[in-house]
Amino acid sequence: MQTIQSLLTHSNNYLKEKNIETYKVDSRVLLCYALDLSEVSLLTNPQKNVSRESEEKFKELIIRRGNHEPVKYIINKAWFMEYEFYVNENVLIPRFETELLVEKIITYVTQNGYKEILEIGAGSGCISISTAKACNDAKILAVDISENALCVAKINAEKNNVKNIDFMLSDLYTNIADKKFDVIVSNPPYIKTDVIDTLEKSVTHYEPILALDGGADGLHFYKKIIFESKKYLNENGMIFFEIGYDQGEAVKNILLSNGFVNVEVFKDYSDLDRIVIGKYGVD
Repeated sequence: MQTIQSLLTHSNNYLKEKNIETYKVDSRVLLCYALDLSEVSLLTNPQKNVSRESEEKFKELIIRRGNHEPVKYIINKAWFMEYEFYVNENVLIPRFETELLVEKIITYVTQNGYKEILEIGAGSGCISISTAKACNDAKILAVDISENALCVAKINAEKNNVKNIDFMLSDLYTNIADKKFDVIVSNPPYIKTDVIDTLEKSVTHYEPILALDGGADGLHFYKKIIFESKKYLNENGMIFFEIGYDQGEAVKNILLSNGFVNVEVFKDYSDLDRIVIGKYGVD
């Protein structure tokens, strides 16, 4: 029978050999999950014996991580804006940088008293749900082309006790009638098609390509969303995008050429372009 410490030692060595840079953290997270222990309990009881059943479960998890499967998919859990979300291979794992997008949405929705919000590409639901938690008076419609993704988003809405969101299966605006919105938000696929194969294995082998591939120039969905948005935005309504680090000027120019004003590009914590916002119509 092995102890917590001996299992951690073996798993650290195994993951390091598999070129997992975060091997120490990942070992701890997966052992906590396998044993249903907090990290504090884990680290303060290194000589505690582990049952054969838990040991086998842990080893299976470590093998999956050694194959570069993301930890958050293995444990079906991710955190975003301090909320816990269920995630699986049908949705992208929420990224820390996307919290900047939500912060901008919340600020402008609160300042302008916006009530009707449309999210295109709901994924896990992290953007809409986090916005809904902060903006109780807003009504959000979150759409996605993937029925499996919407199932995940609905689980997360219930998990986080959010009631002011409706979910709809739709390819962009296809199933949306003549409804108008104060805000349209999207974190669309924006990776250039020929770049996808160069990404880390944890992304290319496990995360949904449907949510990554932005076409030859990475701008395919920005162009479509922006061009059609004019049918669905109220005058003085706003649009919010997450973008790739090298897409700020391109997306800004697409917005300007489609009648948007007050277009701004915001940088992330690494000083890279990450958010673009614009207003439709004039004050």
